[in-house]
Amino acid sequence: MQSVTPKASPIPTPSATPSPTPSATPSPTPTPSPTPSPEVTTQSGYTMAKVKENNSSASCWSVISGNVYDLTKWINQHPGGASAIQSLCGVDGTASFLAQHRGAGSPQQRLTGYLLGPLAK
Repeated sequence: MQSVTPKASPIPTPSATPSPTPSATPSPTPTPSPTPSPEVTTQSGYTMAKVKENNSSASCWSVISGNVYDLTKWINQHPGGASAIQSLCGVDGTASFLAQHRGAGSPQQRLTGYLLGPLAK
């Protein structure tokens, strides 16, 4: 009878765990969020510069008593005619508004639906 000698299995040699190498590709940088334009609004309201930009029938903003109104949709509904409102587009229309509506109930209440916010100081 022959004796069988078990063959030795190779013993795995421990190898060093590879450490991560720095990638040549830079990690993505977060995109900064856009900051609002200082001409549009400020902490305290809309700027006169922005009101002046909206000076046509297509976009008619006006200042009345310290508040900014978008009167674009009111132009064709105004009982006194479109030209009365068009003359206020892009300007402080307080004096014209008060002169035209002096003694007339509360015409400013009709404007509440068109209010954008206060004029910046």
